[in-house]
Amino acid sequence: SDLYLKFYSKTEERWIYYQASHTAVKFMSKTQFDIEEKIIKEFEFTVSDEMFKKINQFCYDNVGKPYGFLGILGLGICLTLKFFGISMHNPFKDKGSTYWCSELIAALIEDIGIDIAMELADITSRDLYTIVANLPENIG
Repeated sequence: SDLYLKFYSKTEERWIYYQASHTAVKFMSKTQFDIEEKIIKEFEFTVSDEMFKKINQFCYDNVGKPYGFLGILGLGICLTLKFFGISMHNPFKDKGSTYWCSELIAALIEDIGIDIAMELADITSRDLYTIVANLPENIG
């Protein structure tokens, strides 16, 4: 499951989608996103102009980074071991040099000053769903 950030750009008069998928962190148009993805659930937030600027800065600072294949493999190892009652942290932490979808959005949330109370490398899609579902509707 892919997780993404969607925002409207007044300058371009377009919806912009920001995600880590396939090979990299990237921006996508609504048309291309709709071809490649199926939306299951979206959350809507109102952000201040200053917060919107901070979110955009994070996006631009991280666009083009490689997809975190090793990190997602490490997450899979952790989830498999958890099934057998063994708990461990993701062994492939790269501190933001790569991202996978849930890690990218969690890093963005942390970057804007919201504590997610988990290590980024351990964030699953389910964890992020819970975090996002509990965010206030107005941010910043």
